[in-house]
Amino acid sequence: MPILSFKSKKSRILWAQLIKSIDSDLKFAKALKTLFQIQSASIPALKLLESSLNLNPAVEMEGQLRKLSELPPPSPGGTEPVPLQLLFNLWVRANGEVKEASTAESSLKNNSYHWKQTPALPQRIFKATSLLPANQSSIEFHTSGTTTGSPGIHRMRDSILYDTATECGFPWKSKAPFTIFSLHPHVIESPHSSLSAMIYHWIKVYGNSKSHVFFKKGKIESEKLWDSLQLKPSNKQPPLLIIGTAFSFVHLFDAWGKNPPLKLPKNTVIMETGGYKGRSRELPKKELYRLIQKHFGVEDSQIWNEYGMTELSSQAYAQGVDGLHHTPPWARVVIIDPQTGNEVPIGKTGIVKWYDLANIDSSAGIQTLDFAIRRRQGFQLLGRAPQTEKRGCSLTLE
Repeated sequence: MPILSFKSKKSRILWAQLIKSIDSDLKFAKALKTLFQIQSASIPALKLLESSLNLNPAVEMEGQLRKLSELPPPSPGGTEPVPLQLLFNLWVRANGEVKEASTAESSLKNNSYHWKQTPALPQRIFKATSLLPANQSSIEFHTSGTTTGSPGIHRMRDSILYDTATECGFPWKSKAPFTIFSLHPHVIESPHSSLSAMIYHWIKVYGNSKSHVFFKKGKIESEKLWDSLQLKPSNKQPPLLIIGTAFSFVHLFDAWGKNPPLKLPKNTVIMETGGYKGRSRELPKKELYRLIQKHFGVEDSQIWNEYGMTELSSQAYAQGVDGLHHTPPWARVVIIDPQTGNEVPIGKTGIVKWYDLANIDSSAGIQTLDFAIRRRQGFQLLGRAPQTEKRGCSLTLE
């Protein structure tokens, strides 16, 4: 049987259409199982994990990482593309009516499989080994932990799935088009930044002609942004979306000094993407949100947090300082006990394990070292585990 991969453009487009159709755990489980089977057949690191479905995915054993780092990269030779018929059949099954859901669920159980058992690669593996050869990729995103001298690399054959996840995961589609103002470098200036790529795609799809990147040559154009925000009250004012890392907002407010507070329209959204963990001017989240409210003249409900990472293709979003994060339908987050690897009860704290069906060129499962509390509807992000490498897009500003 040939090794399956997503080399053909048609198969990648079909998979993108499939993940947009996911609207239940059952459909998600079917797609994740298929994706893991494909990936474990073609990616050595995942094949190693496949042999032990009961492996505790939370414990990043040094020996395990050494084994993975010693594996040769996937062969640059021609692996066969996923048969279109296989993807088409999966798509039909995922979208078809399931007359007896319990029967379908029993089938999954009879195969000794539950999607939460799917192994997840530790985040650090992206620094230990290559999951896709450079000569097979056209896009390369780097983690921002460049201070260690060894950034992680997430390679993709093309942007089809990343763009799909970015576009369909946009939380405010019904309010578009937006005037989008970015405090992060343009994709031309920062071609290996997944955040730059996400913002660039949003501007193309959901932005209007007034959208602009206020970042050039390593600095935020704070005065230019200030001038652009002197908006006249108007019912016809298009919604405004201002995007930046947490640290970029701190830099911005420092630059504005004693400028009088703005009073931005009620349809304004401020999106902060975190990213200054462990840096020189870290502020508690509540203090950051207080400053955002003060300087922009917005309510807490107008401030959103985006939680994503270079190693993923999808993101989760939370509204307000105490808001819970929610993933798009084609992604799931499981909060697990770092000692047992089992999901924690509702209300308990654990570490975040991601499943992302858009991550077809690396691993659908990513084990992070981010702490969170499991809630009945979503999860409450707390931050990085202690004694782990700091990360965040704000390093661009330092």
